[in-house]
Amino acid sequence: MVTDAEPGRVFAFDVRYTVIPIARWRYDILDLGAADGGCQVTESTWDRRPGWFRKVAPRATGVSDRAAANTEHIRLTLQRLKQRAEAG
Repeated sequence: MVTDAEPGRVFAFDVRYTVIPIARWRYDILDLGAADGGCQVTESTWDRRPGWFRKVAPRATGVSDRAAANTEHIRLTLQRLKQRAEAG
């Protein structure tokens, strides 16, 4: 579910599994001005899973280290976003 959406400034959304909160993802966009002609995007995530769910999640998802997986996913997402933005 989208929680924040301000074009050119911020985009954020919550992830749920049925009614269980899983994560919040947020993209903050900083306009670097006309001289640079670009922007800086910061991607953040917060693990919102209840403790009991964190214990069973690795078996359900196959991801044993969620923090490391999210760090890699953030790196890839920002890399792809940069490539697309620079390609026009």
